[in-house]
Amino acid sequence: MSFRLLATLFLVGLSVAYSLNDLTAETYDKITEGKTVFLKFYAPTCAHCKAMAPEWDKLAEIFKDHEYIFVGQVDCTDARNKELCAMNYVRGYPTILYGDPQHLEKYEGPRLFLDLERFVETSLKPICSAHNLDLCDDETRATIEELLTLSFKELDERVAKAEEQLQAANEEFEKKLKRIQNDYIKVADRKQDAIDALKDDNLALMKAVKGHKKKLARQAAASSM
Repeated sequence: MSFRLLATLFLVGLSVAYSLNDLTAETYDKITEGKTVFLKFYAPTCAHCKAMAPEWDKLAEIFKDHEYIFVGQVDCTDARNKELCAMNYVRGYPTILYGDPQHLEKYEGPRLFLDLERFVETSLKPICSAHNLDLCDDETRATIEELLTLSFKELDERVAKAEEQLQAANEEFEKKLKRIQNDYIKVADRKQDAIDALKDDNLALMKAVKGHKKKLARQAAASSM
């Protein structure tokens, strides 16, 4: 077999393997449109990613022709995908996300093949979206239809405003949580000071002496009978 033929077969095999379930920023919207997704964000050199690859590929193969489920993966070391990984808050590898392609949630479950397959079968359902309006309730459908009339600029402005409000809410929560934690520390310190003061006042000794006197009283009562 010639070197050229071997090279051709290798490239064809590589292309088939890559096209099975790999996404890039350029193909993401087109491939995931109308789907409920289960995505692995990974780095090719990551040991955990390598170990998981055969089972993930098997899962992708099982659901490759599914009507509404797409199992795929995104190489976060590919420069084209830098923004896609960043906007989904990928911090380590592999990170598994699922749900609406435009609003993913983090998968926190076990990662053995049977567990992953069971999750896909039981948890990934058709979702209401601009692509699947028939799955929406009347209120959500009306909201989507109104949003569809907006320009990209108007949508960007609304998204930015909502994200600012979310960020403000998170910051306010963190401030209040810190105050609560500080108050707890102060109260705990006061409690410990009170305990230490009671120790200095011989509380333990007083209780011990009281118990001893009760014992002596019982013994005296018993001997007088």
